Amino acid sequence: AAMRAASTLRAFYFFQKIEKLEAETKRLQAPINDGSGGTTARKQVVADVARLRRDGELKSYMDLFFLALIVLLCVAAIMRQ
Repeated sequence: AAMRAASTLRAFYFFQKIEKLEAETKRLQAPINDGSGGTTARKQVVADVARLRRDGELKSYMDLFFLALIVLLCVAAIMRQ
């Protein structure tokens, strides 16, 4: 239960960061569309989104691993009895 709660909190945090980056991307899109530049800022936003997505995937896989490990330990304990 604690692992699921931690996983849920991480997911909420991850999606909040994605929403902030989406808002920043919309703000930065205006200068790009006008042709006045803004490519450096756009590259930084894309890099941040990629990093956050990769970190979120890694944390999700770790959560799944620990949940599977807990299930296996519980089944092993039941089988021993």
